[in-house]
Amino acid sequence: KNRDELNKEYAGAYMTNEGKILKIGLIDNKLYYEWNGVEKRNFFPLHAMTQDYFCSLPLNILFVRNDMSEINKAWLQVNGESFWANKVQSN
Repeated sequence: KNRDELNKEYAGAYMTNEGKILKIGLIDNKLYYEWNGVEKRNFFPLHAMTQDYFCSLPLNILFVRNDMSEINKAWLQVNGESFWANKVQSN
């Protein structure tokens, strides 16, 4: 898959067990995120390090695929804390 197709797979909402929400969006085929209601699009864009692994200044995110190669959860490191988040909505 090319980067355009992959980026569409990541888009959606992810929720941690604590109820925090990570929203991944797509504008001009660039990924941006909103963490727990605070949009970071203009300050901290997501940069692909490898397939399924992205970094930003306060966020590292590893998207996890199920047996059918669908993104179904993510491992997040945000401001020194780590969370599992399940994908609850696709865009």
